Amino acid sequence: MKGYKNANNGLWYVPLKNENNQEQQVIIQDDRNIAASAQHTGTMAETIQFLHQCLFSPTVDTLCKAIDNDQLIGFPHLTSAMVRKYLPESTATAKGHMKRIRRNTRSTTKNPTPEEIIELDFRPTIDENAETELFIGATIGEQNNGVIYSDQTGNFPVQSYHSKRLMMVIYEYRSNAIIVKALKNNSDESMLAAFNEVYEYLTSKNLKPKLHVMDNQCSKAVVKQIKKAEANIQLVPPDDH
Repeated sequence: MKGYKNANNGLWYVPLKNENNQEQQVIIQDDRNIAASAQHTGTMAETIQFLHQCLFSPTVDTLCKAIDNDQLIGFPHLTSAMVRKYLPESTATAKGHMKRIRRNTRSTTKNPTPEEIIELDFRPTIDENAETELFIGATIGEQNNGVIYSDQTGNFPVQSYHSKRLMMVIYEYRSNAIIVKALKNNSDESMLAAFNEVYEYLTSKNLKPKLHVMDNQCSKAVVKQIKKAEANIQLVPPDDH
């Protein structure tokens, strides 16, 4: 066979036909037995695991049945006893058999109509044996003007493209506005910059904050800055927001 090397990409090109317009063929006849690949294993467990993976990781029962039926003659050391003794648990075998039977394919339960769903939503069924739960809340925003609420999220697992790690969420009651500010961290510098920006924005919209309800975990610098903006502060009790 004759070919040439392409100087641009470094690949060898071999024409299908030679100069005499004859197909180039290479016929190799060799009756000798050869091993194309040899894998050295140190323990019997590694040997059984290697053979198990060569057979595409079947289940232990399937593999043992094939061995007992003399369908794997010629595999060294591969016996049912060896497989059950040395074969470790295989992740590939488990993933290949994660098939569950679909449920509720022939359910006899009648699905409620949209009207029934709405009725049950507005008038839920009363369980007389259930424990009585009482929830009492005081809406500060109904009785005061200029009330805002704020809290910070925890650190997200991945920072944003602009190196932001968490967010501050502010809610203005009268206008029903939700304002979100991204923060690099929960340091005083980042918090003060976000508060100043929010206060300036709300003041420009004639919504100057007068009462700020916020998390009890706030620094003295933040409290000082809010009081400087002539707003009162109400800290929410721990584990109650």
